[in-house]
Amino acid sequence: MRSIAKIALCIAACIGCAAAPAIFAQGSIAPEYNLKTAYLFHFLEFTTWPEHILDDASALVICIDDHNPWRETLFVLEKRSVHERPIRIAGLSGATPSMCHVVLMRSDDIGLQKNFSSSQTLPLIVSDDPAVPLEHTMINLRVEDNRVVFSINNRKARAAEFEISSKLLRLARTVQ
Repeated sequence: MRSIAKIALCIAACIGCAAAPAIFAQGSIAPEYNLKTAYLFHFLEFTTWPEHILDDASALVICIDDHNPWRETLFVLEKRSVHERPIRIAGLSGATPSMCHVVLMRSDDIGLQKNFSSSQTLPLIVSDDPAVPLEHTMINLRVEDNRVVFSINNRKARAAEFEISSKLLRLARTVQ
């Protein structure tokens, strides 16, 4: 059964490569961030969003710290849309909880989580920082044996009214 999951993960990565070729055209950024950007795009696609987010017709806003090395590859997503909403990248500093639909968190940003936790509309919280424990996020990406793997905190996601696809849950390294 685990080999089926590995095959499915490889297929998902290949689909990500095929679906977002512009992501991989940027040679100046580490391939790790290109692949993480493709994964993020598919996480957004395979997540059912809370009604209060989908009812708003504006862009789906991904908030990220200006110093996060992942930031540079994310701008290619601004040419894409998810659930018929264009994607926009915004800075995390100065962002209000209602402005961010997705927060890409690093360990330096954990203090900001209190602002988002007190809001009625909790964003989808994703991290690729190994210093950020899964209990602070909904999706954690990391590199193991030169491959990107991910874990999902489904309890936290459901509490914020996100429904992560069972396809992603099956591919996750761990699910809480």
